[in-house]
Amino acid sequence: MSSKQKLTILDVTRREGISSKTGRHYDMRIAECVLWQNTSEGEDAVVGTITLPDAVKDAGKGEYLADFILTRSMEGQLVPRIVALQPYGDGTRPSAPVKKQKLTILSVVRREGISSKTGRPYDMRTAQCVLWQATPDGDRAVVGTVPLPEIAKETGKGEYFAEMAMAQSMDGALVPRIVALQPYVTNTRPTATPKAAAAAAV
Repeated sequence: MSSKQKLTILDVTRREGISSKTGRHYDMRIAECVLWQNTSEGEDAVVGTITLPDAVKDAGKGEYLADFILTRSMEGQLVPRIVALQPYGDGTRPSAPVKKQKLTILSVVRREGISSKTGRPYDMRTAQCVLWQATPDGDRAVVGTVPLPEIAKETGKGEYFAEMAMAQSMDGALVPRIVALQPYVTNTRPTATPKAAAAAAV
């Protein structure tokens, strides 16, 4: 999903301790932020939290141009990761709209029932998938799960061209969401990185 978007960091919380699962020490920085994103649906602002990687863990409050890719969480979900962060200003431009990538859906799991929190019924489809994304370091594949939106909940196995954006999860974290999904055909290509485009032009 490699894309550059404006990110306003409002506050940074430090969390450190010993993991109950691994017994290892951890030292994390969680940013409270506003992501200003451009999608085919138009401009959108989403509030949420995201973990700052070690390379930028000392970033403070302010406006930045953030370069995102998707990785797999410990629970197997696709989650956003910041790979680069630079001050937002002259010469920095967000991607418009968010880039599209090839998504291979291997299976779809249906979950339905009554929410213990709200008491309301739910009917969710979660795709087990492989996302083929162009990153600043070249093409890479990441395996994980992502919820299917209402507009695509009847989607089955196959290869698709996916437009991804960010949303806020129930626990307040920034998570990927599918904005648009269309069948992937041989004359449809994911968005290339500038490095890949330059190589193809030679």
